[in-house]
Amino acid sequence: MKQTKLDHLCRIVIPVSIRKNLGMKEGTPLKIEQNGDCITIKIAESTCRLCGAHDAVHEELMICSTCIQKIKKL
Repeated sequence: MKQTKLDHLCRIVIPVSIRKNLGMKEGTPLKIEQNGDCITIKIAESTCRLCGAHDAVHEELMICSTCIQKIKKL
């Protein structure tokens, strides 16, 4: 288990070895949950904001490639 602490703005720094192992980079969406005195941080699964699909979601638009193609046809 790695140990870290909050900085002066109460931010958590995730150790570099963990970020590399999980393929995390700046802007990676995260889910934070509390269960009693435990905090769980998970990489948030990207979902299309139009249809809810999890595949091929454009990170900035949060829309899947299928919906993008449908929009282009309009």
